[in-house]
Amino acid sequence: MTSKPFWPVTGGNYVLLNAEGKNALTLVDIDGEPTLDCRELRLELNQQWTFIDTGHGSAIQSCQRSKDDRRFYLAISGGLEQHKTQIVPSPTPLSFYISVVDGGITIAWPESKYVVELGERRYGPNAGKIRLGKLANGPQPHPSALWHFSCCGGPGLSAPSTEARRTEGRPEAAPANDSTTALHVLTDTSGKMALQLDRISGKLIKLRNISQDWAQQWRFVPSGAGYTIETRLAASLPAQAGDDSGDRPLYLTVDGPAQPGATVVATRFPTSWRVERNGTNKDALRVFWPGTNLLVSWPGPRILAQHASERYDRIILAECDREDGPLTTWTDVVVLDSESS
Repeated sequence: MTSKPFWPVTGGNYVLLNAEGKNALTLVDIDGEPTLDCRELRLELNQQWTFIDTGHGSAIQSCQRSKDDRRFYLAISGGLEQHKTQIVPSPTPLSFYISVVDGGITIAWPESKYVVELGERRYGPNAGKIRLGKLANGPQPHPSALWHFSCCGGPGLSAPSTEARRTEGRPEAAPANDSTTALHVLTDTSGKMALQLDRISGKLIKLRNISQDWAQQWRFVPSGAGYTIETRLAASLPAQAGDDSGDRPLYLTVDGPAQPGATVVATRFPTSWRVERNGTNKDALRVFWPGTNLLVSWPGPRILAQHASERYDRIILAECDREDGPLTTWTDVVVLDSESS
């Protein structure tokens, strides 16, 4: 199995979804007896984690604070023993080795073959617990030890109430209608081409002639300090590889690490994008990867000259550059969802 070091956005908040259980790593009962579990994805602060470079790996810190302002980190309970050592929340940070593999990351105890995994749901006293297990031999880790990671905001989000969580840090100029009946078509500045989910792959995002087809319609849903961007077409697409359900929503994110040239795709793992509108033209917006100056863009002639293999219709992340304004600015056309109105 090939892997490479994980290099997350500094200070970014991440959701960790287990590839087997398809639920999110969750800090439970922070003001009582804190434990860890995998639960349905809700993008609450107790499901958001940040990676802190310790010089010998990464400490994994929960983004939720207790009422007495305590912070919790992933730690182990007891010695190293396969399937019996539980992963627990602790006020004392410990270092783990994070590696990127195809489809996600593994979280390993340093200098060992033990990795953080989701225990079996049905058997034994540790059923469903987050625990240490040995990394399987082979090209890929077992799904229980594979974690999909999705950036969902910047550092230091705190929310004393649900309403505060919905509004804190939201850009004033971003889409104002939180209702899922508000659908958006994002066109280039010419108004002739639009972002479209490729129906064949069910994953790639391309630039196509504007048609206002469902594959070109997107919902903006408030999430932390930004917005998840969900395609309307998801319910009619086949299940993605490794997924047992074809009716889950698909969200705009990137394939692999967020870096210049990264391919923008749709998966069922959401990202909370920073959406900014132009001060003079409210229909013009730019979509940033959280905590960075990287924007959703099409390559354009200048980038294509540097990377001859790129295609015009591939949507990528590009560094903010005033010269490429037309490539990174999208016109928002609001479409009424008549079936929901």
